[in-house]
Amino acid sequence: MPSTFNSKGVISFLRSSDRVSIYTWIAPVDWMAAATVAQCGINFAFCRISRARPDRLVPNDRAHAFAMNTRRWIVPTFACLIAVVAIVLRLYRLDTIPPGLQHDEVFHGHDAVTVLLGHPAIYFPSNAGNEPLYIYLTAGTIALLGKNPWGIRMAAVLCGLATVLFTGLWIRRAYNMRTALIASALVAVTFWPLFMSRVGLRSAALPRWRRRRHGCSGGRCRE
Repeated sequence: MPSTFNSKGVISFLRSSDRVSIYTWIAPVDWMAAATVAQCGINFAFCRISRARPDRLVPNDRAHAFAMNTRRWIVPTFACLIAVVAIVLRLYRLDTIPPGLQHDEVFHGHDAVTVLLGHPAIYFPSNAGNEPLYIYLTAGTIALLGKNPWGIRMAAVLCGLATVLFTGLWIRRAYNMRTALIASALVAVTFWPLFMSRVGLRSAALPRWRRRRHGCSGGRCRE
């Protein structure tokens, strides 16, 4: 490392192979910053709406009508925005980011192809054993998209999007709609949920089913 860190040194340093390790360290920070901005935006919007207090206004007042109309569209708008962001982040250059197929992804693809070739099973012994649910889901995506990274990883994308959805439904029943939107936004943009949604591994299906199995009533959740 040179004693003076000038602009040329910065450029050459970023062009070196160390940029991979730097990105690995910075990426989670970037996603957390984006999640914080999304959370602040949702909190700001709900605070602005809640100040109107339509229950204390005259029914014919314009402020009451505006508050009621705003409450009708604010939740669907934020829900659609979270869904669009989650979909774009999980589909953008799915075949090249992360680069190459990891060996576990290849094993899942191999098992899925055996199902398509007419050899179904309830347990797949390859790669230390795999349960069938994710393999059959991968078989469906490969049948639709082909034997390529898109077909292998699309099953994880679907599971990741389902995780965003079920997180929102679960938190809404346990707490309230604002908390549900914040939780869904965090799952949509934070690093590890996003990363696991872009690799064809069966672990992407685990959060979805854990949230689906939770029963919530009376503001509390039970498993």
